[in-house]
Amino acid sequence: MSNQATFTGPSVSSASLSDVESFLYNMLPNSMRGRVWDCMIAGLAAGEKPAWDNAPLVRDQMFLSTASGIWLDRRMADSGLERPADVGMSDLVARQYAIQVVNRQETIPAVLECLEVFYGVDAVHAHLVPTLDQPYSLSNGQSLVVTVDGLTTVTIPIQTADFFNIAQATAQEVAAVLNREFMLRGVNAYALVSTNPNTSSSRFTLYSGTYGGRSTLQVASGAAATALGLSASIVRLLSQPRAAYALTRGPGAVEVFFHSTTLAVARDTSTATYLTVNNATAGVGPYLYEGVNKGLSITAAVTTTTGPILLSGHSYRVVTVASAAALPDAAGWVVFGYGYAYQVGPVPYLGLSGTSSIVLDPSFVFTSDVPAGASVNLLVSDKPLAPALDETGDFWLTDSPSGRVAAEAAVSDITAAGYTVTKTITYPGDIGLGNAGKPTHGAQAISDIVECFAGSDVDAETAAARSN
Repeated sequence: MSNQATFTGPSVSSASLSDVESFLYNMLPNSMRGRVWDCMIAGLAAGEKPAWDNAPLVRDQMFLSTASGIWLDRRMADSGLERPADVGMSDLVARQYAIQVVNRQETIPAVLECLEVFYGVDAVHAHLVPTLDQPYSLSNGQSLVVTVDGLTTVTIPIQTADFFNIAQATAQEVAAVLNREFMLRGVNAYALVSTNPNTSSSRFTLYSGTYGGRSTLQVASGAAATALGLSASIVRLLSQPRAAYALTRGPGAVEVFFHSTTLAVARDTSTATYLTVNNATAGVGPYLYEGVNKGLSITAAVTTTTGPILLSGHSYRVVTVASAAALPDAAGWVVFGYGYAYQVGPVPYLGLSGTSSIVLDPSFVFTSDVPAGASVNLLVSDKPLAPALDETGDFWLTDSPSGRVAAEAAVSDITAAGYTVTKTITYPGDIGLGNAGKPTHGAQAISDIVECFAGSDVDAETAAARSN
């Protein structure tokens, strides 16, 4: 019997090897095999695994089509480009923008693809939005007849097998049926699903895949169209309110139409003004929110002080109020004298002390004298309200239409030398801005809307608007 210790290495087979181990083994001659070599390779592979996993990620950052974050900015800089300033441009949008400019295709399709980067798919494709949210009450045997760009008409069958419950069809199911039929029949159209973040309701949108003036959609009337809430009237890109498009005006001449506002704008509530309209309740809204450097997010919970003057430079643990019934017995924030010159807050609020006293953080020092009878408002937080983004119906007013200015610059960059490009800016309606429409005769006055949405050269744009 031998006293020699026996060393047992790992049991290695080709099926159990990692990619790193296999790679290392392929670099060794066949003579270098056995338990000791197995252990050495396994140890080396463990050390190399992080580098092995990171290698493809690093490689992605070397190319414009796959780079992200600061590496995307560096790849854009390699081509002499910068991500447009004051524009909330994500990596995906910035990548599309850079590829369009770098390719410099110098054609109307390239211009339209560039416009899509800044204005979104809805602005450059004719689209049809149903008036109804899901669920949709469909029936087996119905059909939807769609005409795309006035050239191709396709009849889409509605079948029970395509839905979990055909009488309660979801927007995703409807879009899947439409996209399948469009693909099988070679029709240049598609459907996308969107969800309203305020109501959590979903609906689909039908799009023509064609850019520009030839982009149209029409749905024939019928039971399926009615159940889906689709209008039978023809929809043209040129008649859409936020359309962005280009038209040929002769040899070497192109006119590009820019809407005054784009989707690619700064969405930082510290610098933007946010306007939202409550469409669900008549007479409610619109609401206007300013940036986080202005205002406080007050609630409806309010009371008044009843005790002596709260003096500037002093701290208070308990403050007597008319009634604490509207305030919660929990930590939060309050403001004293909201809207008055002596306003103080946000003040850290710890809770209640009985029915007529509130407890404050004694480390807070009042910055103004607050008289008896001053209002005490409960706040949402110590910062202004930052409402949720809803790109489908909300309006953001930035310091300037930076997105449109950047779009104009991008179109200029991809236009060939010798081409004449006329840039026309379209503005939204002007009801409510103090000058509802031009006069029908006399001086060519313009609406305040032009100054409101003008770009980097207000005087030039105002003069151009007056000359129309």
